[in-house]
Amino acid sequence: MQKYRRSFFIVMLSVFSISLLPAQTFEDALRPFWTIRGFGASSFAVTNGSTFSRDVSSLSLNPANLATLQRPAAYMAFQYGLFDQEGQLVPNARTSEKSENYFRHNGFGFAYPVEVYQGSFVLGFAFAPSAQYNNVVRSEGLADFESSQYYLKSAIDEIGTLNSFKLSSAVEFRENLFLGLSVNFHRGDRRYTYEGIDSDTTDAFTYSRFIRTEVIKPEYRGANIDFGLSYHTSYLAFGLRLSTPLKLSVDEVNQIREHQTYEGADPSSAEDLISYEYSVRYPMEFATNAALTLHDITLAFDFTFHNWGGLKFDSNIEETIFNEDDNSIKKTTIDNRINTDIKLNLHRTTDIGVGLTLPLYKNITAKLGYRLIPRPYDNLPKNEQYNQLMGLGVEAKLQDMIILGLNYQLATGSRKIRDSYFSTTTSQKFREQQFTISTSILL
Repeated sequence: MQKYRRSFFIVMLSVFSISLLPAQTFEDALRPFWTIRGFGASSFAVTNGSTFSRDVSSLSLNPANLATLQRPAAYMAFQYGLFDQEGQLVPNARTSEKSENYFRHNGFGFAYPVEVYQGSFVLGFAFAPSAQYNNVVRSEGLADFESSQYYLKSAIDEIGTLNSFKLSSAVEFRENLFLGLSVNFHRGDRRYTYEGIDSDTTDAFTYSRFIRTEVIKPEYRGANIDFGLSYHTSYLAFGLRLSTPLKLSVDEVNQIREHQTYEGADPSSAEDLISYEYSVRYPMEFATNAALTLHDITLAFDFTFHNWGGLKFDSNIEETIFNEDDNSIKKTTIDNRINTDIKLNLHRTTDIGVGLTLPLYKNITAKLGYRLIPRPYDNLPKNEQYNQLMGLGVEAKLQDMIILGLNYQLATGSRKIRDSYFSTTTSQKFREQQFTISTSILL
């Protein structure tokens, strides 16, 4: 039966020119905006006091905070990351472990207070990642097909970044009340590589080896606007941020190769390459935060609200549907299917963060943060419903001119990864560590 499945697929390819590429799903619409660390300010803010940062990095959190700067300032940060995972082919395969590391910039910016008659007015720009796409999956073991088994070994490697360039201004509208606006230009790319090796180690089928390789390379671009409001006193701070919908245009190249080896026959191969153009609209986002300071100790909370069911997929992509009843083939656009699945499978979530800032010694401050990031899928088991993000940072101010920051962040979680082609599931536990060094120069 396994031989029939593989051979039938190749015959259909040669006769009807049906693509080897899998049909896109609602997860392709979600993927640019969903990462294990959150999206935008959610992933950035965990060690910034949850956060009322008063340097250029505040552009990634709430543009209104920029108006609290009283001196020109430049900001730069670099990051080292380590991603560890344990993958297990469900239900009872052995655990496979894999680690990957990376080094990259984590943002830069500049802000300049403009002299005004009363209050403050600050202009600035910043370049920083809004999403980081890091994933490594390894699994192997015996998989079931009807009444027989085969040995499957699979590997997924994913990396990429969505970077945001922000042009911002902020003004002190009234005493202690600040308004800000940021125009954001987003651009990035992602590379997803999959390899599945199906081996007939039980001698149950006529083939001996089947290899499927997928390489998916989307490029993203889009723009939106952030509006911010914040209120600051010596002991209390409160802020609101409203982000307009973000429409990302996507240019995607997909490549798939299949290679088969049968006993007593020459190997056979098939390959397909196709480019897609589509767009995904991320709905309006709302965030609020508050902080209380007593005796130089600051306790802060923040909430970010996401309406994942409001994602909108738009394309002219057609898919080919084969009707087994009358052996007919028809083409239809995929938009209705994907947008219906978005509404059925994704729900609203709220990221919840808490931060604590403590003075250590003179101009040295410690920052602790924790964020709970709900996953947007319906009907998940309890241990897969949330990712957790924890952070620890130290900040030192040198000679009233240079601010050095050291941050450590740890993201953890569990999830199941479905292999639609081989009809298997990998249960994954992951841990991503990030070490960030930042410098702010007050001019």
